[in-house]
Amino acid sequence: MVFKQGFDVNAGYSDELTALHLAMVRYKDQPCPEKLLDLFIDRALADDTQDHTGCTALHEAITHNASLRIVKKLLQEDLYLDIMDNDDNTPLHLAAETLNPEVTKLLL
Repeated sequence: MVFKQGFDVNAGYSDELTALHLAMVRYKDQPCPEKLLDLFIDRALADDTQDHTGCTALHEAITHNASLRIVKKLLQEDLYLDIMDNDDNTPLHLAAETLNPEVTKLLL
């Protein structure tokens, strides 16, 4: 529905968060809604856009414990993996910091 109405889902809203950033942050205390994220990623919404903290969707996915499948799907989008957030963390730094060995291996 949102896509059919011409809503720009790539636009940054509050604190420069895109719809994909918001989905990752909103579900931080539960598994990410994979069908919603699949839809966003399939609509080419996975890019290197950074929010006000310098985080990309990949940073958010790792920080908020998205499933390994979602991280793999994001990585298929040819994202730039060395982007640092405002604290100089790359996605790899965050994966190691959150003690996520599977994601850390993917990023190496």
